[in-house]
Amino acid sequence: YDYSPEGQQHKRERDLRILEKDIADRPEHPFVLFNIGMTAFHLKEFEKAEKALKRCLSLSKPHESTVRKVYAMLTGSRLEQGDRQGAREWLEKGLSLTPNDPELLFRAGVIYRECGDLQASERSYLQLLTARETGHIDSIDVSITTFKAHHNLALVYMDMGRQGEAERHWQEALRHAPQFTPSWLGLGELYLQSRRFEDVAQIVQRLGTMDKGMANYLRQQLVTAQSN
Repeated sequence: YDYSPEGQQHKRERDLRILEKDIADRPEHPFVLFNIGMTAFHLKEFEKAEKALKRCLSLSKPHESTVRKVYAMLTGSRLEQGDRQGAREWLEKGLSLTPNDPELLFRAGVIYRECGDLQASERSYLQLLTARETGHIDSIDVSITTFKAHHNLALVYMDMGRQGEAERHWQEALRHAPQFTPSWLGLGELYLQSRRFEDVAQIVQRLGTMDKGMANYLRQQLVTAQSN
């Protein structure tokens, strides 16, 4: 099985051709429409994705396991196209039905931060980390429930000026995923602001084994900060 980006692209294009034949035979089948929408979403064919997903939603019952995923993809589609307000509307419709869904909570954290509602973003990430639902059939990236949630929450706390909590969540992100370089960079920039230069130097050394470009960037920031 080819997990390369090219292989996955080829697989999804093939899947879409098969699904379009299936929908010709079963035009009102919500699960076929769901799979067409999901495949088109991953191919970034957002117009086709939204058409299929909205039709799927109109034919589905609210409790069906695919419904929460439909709302998450409609939210993501709008966000990918720069429509924050549309994304927020789909998100909040989904959360009104499934308020503890992990993917919707993660997207809520992202959207609310982009909209400047830091308190709502914080609440979403904290709920994701402590009170999310489990046991449903869903195809989510499990990292959004661990290190990515901690990383994004740290960014929210930096926006709020709450550096101690940001540091704690970046450290927690790195406990789950020691190779996740964005959290190392975030922690390094936090230490720069606090003038904890020895800690920054240690992170530069650590990043040098993982991402030389990122390490060089942080090293340059350290030199500038030390000279001021």
